[in-house]
Amino acid sequence: MDLDIYTFTDYRKFLRAWLSQRPERSYQLLARQVGCSKSLIAQIINQKRDLTAHRIPDFIKGLQMAPEEGAYFRALVDLCDSPHLSVRRQALGQVTSTQHFRDSNRTGLAIHKLYSKWYIAVVAELAQCVGFVAEPEWIAQHTRPSISIPEAREALAVLQELGLFQVGEDGTLHADPGTWTIGHNIYEQISALALFDLHAQNMALATDTLNHTRGDDRQFESITFAIHRDQFSTFRDMVRRFQEQVIHLASGNAEEKEQVYQLSIQLFPVSETTR
Repeated sequence: MDLDIYTFTDYRKFLRAWLSQRPERSYQLLARQVGCSKSLIAQIINQKRDLTAHRIPDFIKGLQMAPEEGAYFRALVDLCDSPHLSVRRQALGQVTSTQHFRDSNRTGLAIHKLYSKWYIAVVAELAQCVGFVAEPEWIAQHTRPSISIPEAREALAVLQELGLFQVGEDGTLHADPGTWTIGHNIYEQISALALFDLHAQNMALATDTLNHTRGDDRQFESITFAIHRDQFSTFRDMVRRFQEQVIHLASGNAEEKEQVYQLSIQLFPVSETTR
């Protein structure tokens, strides 16, 4: 196959890239090669329908994938579409181990780690604070809750791989403040599974904060309200705009930074619809 599938973590993006690689390629051509309708191809690529298990072999054959490429493609489909968390985790393990073995998409793997373990993003933000020391022992003592020294080393390694830390002439690590923009604009590149893990960890952090942080150092609010289902998108957009305002204010603040905060917002239904 003339496209490196191992640089992808989303099979739909891979299919889009295959289509755009040559001008003669189209939905109709792909449909003919895999033996289905053009409308089905469009629905799958545009996330209107999932690629079902019985059609995966047709895509593998139609795109002339080698056996190893076919196995990787199948894992991508499971990672993106499976309704079962255990299957998605298994697929993620196959994808990441394959990419690591082939040294493919190293930045993508580091990005996944950045958002699948809460403390890595914390260390990245902590590096923007005055007095920061890029040493695992110092970092382990300055996160809340405290992390282990091996976890601090892992965070530094991931951030160095992303280019957020550089090795200086003296052989020590130094944060590069000018590069820390990745944290606020790469959500589309993160797998849904990484986001699932991140949200679960953030909620656990919130519970820990309730138990161990003074009331005047935190702000917790919760409201319950009834709306029409069509209004949900309006409230979701309000939340996103507020997040953008927070990021803009925090990023543009000229004051010296000295502490890292976590802002988590959840908006979800707590009842079934009444009609």
